[in-house]
Amino acid sequence: MQLRLSAWLGLGLGIVLAGTASATPIVIDDFSTSQSLSVTGGNGPATTDGGVAASAIGGARNMRLSRVSGYGTDALTANGGGFGLLDLSSAAADSVSARLTYDGGTDNVLTPTGLGGVDLTSGGSNSLIRILARSDLVAPLTITVYTDSGNFSTAIVNLPGQGFGATPFSTLDIPFSSFLADSGTGANFQSVGAISVGIFGANVPSLDAQLDSIVATVPEPGTLLLLATGLGGLALTGRRRTAH
Repeated sequence: MQLRLSAWLGLGLGIVLAGTASATPIVIDDFSTSQSLSVTGGNGPATTDGGVAASAIGGARNMRLSRVSGYGTDALTANGGGFGLLDLSSAAADSVSARLTYDGGTDNVLTPTGLGGVDLTSGGSNSLIRILARSDLVAPLTITVYTDSGNFSTAIVNLPGQGFGATPFSTLDIPFSSFLADSGTGANFQSVGAISVGIFGANVPSLDAQLDSIVATVPEPGTLLLLATGLGGLALTGRRRTAH
């Protein structure tokens, strides 16, 4: 029994070590390139387009800030003050939405094949997109991955709504397998042509949110360790049942 249990635990440990050793995170955006948009005054829809950011995947980040309603000043800022964050700030009672587009281009016209077939899985080692986020209110965040104009997939998660200040960033892990096909067979994460990230605050007045980074990576080592422990437990349970 000890030998068999050790073998299973060794297999679990191997999974942990293999998962961490072969992982090659792909940074979609660390927000270290500065960019700023604002909408000021007036009621109803208004849109301001952004430009290029060399630190993002494909060498460009295109930002769009849209006011749905309100009269105040609303802003979308990357690397404001040199903090390496994306900051969405809405005036009191204003409703806004923000969109980030990564397609290697310099305008807000999405080119679904602009990234030229980037392999977000890094040869099969990466299995999810991780977004570090915090916000004062709960609001949906969507991410759409395109292979081309006829094949793309979307996933939706909620911003945590736990506040700012000393509040740590929440880890939003979005497995590739959780994306739902919007068109065709959906996105092929080994051949990605464009990525779009949206923060939709249309029904969430006064939303403030921050993103620290967006990365294609693997589960945390702690998650893999739980998997290894679970395998060991299954082996032990199976051995006990056989003994009876």
